[in-house]
Amino acid sequence: MRDGDRPNFVALSPYVAAYVPSWTFWPGNWNTKDLVTAFQIGWQLLRRDVCLRTATRLVELLRHVHVHDRDLDVQLSDLRRKLSHAITLGMPWQVRDSLDVLLQLDATSWAGVVALLDECPVLTAAVRCSATTRTIDLQDFAFISSRRDIAVAERFVDRLPAMLQS
Repeated sequence: MRDGDRPNFVALSPYVAAYVPSWTFWPGNWNTKDLVTAFQIGWQLLRRDVCLRTATRLVELLRHVHVHDRDLDVQLSDLRRKLSHAITLGMPWQVRDSLDVLLQLDATSWAGVVALLDECPVLTAAVRCSATTRTIDLQDFAFISSRRDIAVAERFVDRLPAMLQS
């Protein structure tokens, strides 16, 4: 990544996206329709249980974040408004460029939220660690592939209030 580049954890071209299910181990007796259906269900679960849940919780949380800096307060309100609209559209990842305001509150929170509000949400060290992460390597991520991974994302989201208030 070059300076100034925004992290994009998974940029899938249409060609690559068409073959993602074949990169995963599937039972040999599943036909193509079953694979596509399983992939679509998994993708919808990620969208609902990770991306939309993170976005919804962040909107709720931003209502209760009080800062003394008027400019920062305006930026946080703007993020909340944009995120609420994006949730209504079902595409909260559209506000990723506006998430930088979270850096002023907590860099670890920012790194975790950016990873979870992606069209293909992933787990980074910021999301996986229970303590404050000192080094944030945006290239060190893992795909969310199980209910256990979704639970890790949920625990991170549950820690956000304490992280952003400190």
